[in-house]
Amino acid sequence: QAAVVVQHQLLVVGAAREAVRAASLDPDPGAGPQAGARVVPRARVAVSRGEVGEPVRVTVISVEPTNVPVVGPLVPSVTLRAEAVMRAER
Repeated sequence: QAAVVVQHQLLVVGAAREAVRAASLDPDPGAGPQAGARVVPRARVAVSRGEVGEPVRVTVISVEPTNVPVVGPLVPSVTLRAEAVMRAER
């Protein structure tokens, strides 16, 4: 289960990077969340974008359920989070 959580954390980081890249290049407010959702479909993607030249901040949050037999119900789900920042290009 730990390996699955680590793998999913890497995907969440990748989703944040993809989302901030898309949001920094495209002024459409849906560009960042759509890019992040392509990497981790169940994740919540929040984008904060200012004017050109200002920082674009993306936060991706995903909940990884624990599916270990017998112990799974006793161990709470793991919340994974990643943030990325990039300057708005357009």
